[in-house]
Formats: sequence, structure tokens, C-alpha cells
Amino acid sequence: MENRKNFVEELSVVLETKRNEFNTQILPKVQENYNIQSSALHAVRSTLLKKRVIHDDPYKYDSKMTEVEIPSKENFADSEKASVIGTRLAHYETMLEFVNNYYQFNTDFLNPKRISILLDLNNTFIWSDFTNTSSHTNTRAIADIINNLCKGPDQLSSGLLRDSVAHLGKALFI
Repeated sequence: MENRKNFVEELSVVLETKRNEFNTQILPKVQENYNIQSSALHAVRSTLLKKRVIHDDPYKYDSKMTEVEIPSKENFADSEKASVIGTRLAHYETMLEFVNNYYQFNTDFLNPKRISILLDLNNTFIWSDFTNTSSHTNTRAIADIINNLCKGPDQLSSGLLRDSVAHLGKALFI
């Protein structure tokens, strides 16, 4: 019985230490990465809208949300690319803003269900596999749009897009 009590006490100390590490070191970095992601995505979306290679989402997800809503990852016709990717980028940007403004990055708030939602959100676009041959529909489409734009004469926009995508790829999360 004494061994069991010691085990429980030792386990409690280890768990509390890990909880403190998550709350003071790991989760603040995760929150910082979501802020980086939001800024970089805003730069990408704004540039693509200015260059008129995607269409703006007229609804921009104005609804009152209580939780993150994952953007679609379904296939779509190539002829719909500008419209669909415009809508999905807008939805993704809104969800990142929601996470940054309403999520608390601590172990009390981030339960397994919310962590699962964040992981799903993170997979909307696979920035670390940013190729037009990606097996992920959204990633492949946005890579195709950006790569085609970067072949053009506007080197300033191309540089901004490349830098922003690089930041998106480095801002890894959970």
C-alpha cells in the first residue's frame, strides 16, 4: 500500500511539472505560431486578391461562432479554383483569427477535443508540402496559383508570397 501511495505522489509531481512546462513554455510558442500563421496568411490572401487570381469570399464567415469550423478539403473542378480557394482561404483566415482571439493556450482550455480540432485546422493547407503535386487538394491548388503568379514579372509580389509561404511552413503547431 505504501508503494502505491508513493507512486501516486511521484506521478502527481511529474504531471504537475509537465503541466507547468506546457503552460509556461510550449503553449505560448504554439500561440505565437498561430499569430505568425495568421499574419503570413493575411499577406498571401491580400496579394492573391490584389492580383485577382482568387475571388473574394462575399460572406467571409460572418456567423457567430462558438468553435472552430474546419474549411472544406473536398475536391473541386479546376475551373472553380479561383473561387473555391478564395473561399477556403477566407474561411481559414477567419478560423485563425478566431483561434488567436478566443482560444486560451493553456492545459485547462486545450482539452483533447480542441487539440483534435486544431490539428484538423492545421491540415487545411499543408504548407510544409507546398507543391502543385501535393496529394492534398487545397495545398495543390494554392501552390498552383502561387507558382503561376511567381512566374510573372512582379518580383515584389513573388518575393512576398514566397516569404509568406516559407513562414507558414515554419510556423508548425501542435
